[in-house]
Amino acid sequence: MESLLDSCFSSFYYFFR
Repeated sequence: MESLLDSCFSSFYYFFR
């Protein structure tokens, strides 16, 4: 499930970067 979390976080980070 780490992948899923990482994916979500990555998306958010990219949006708020």
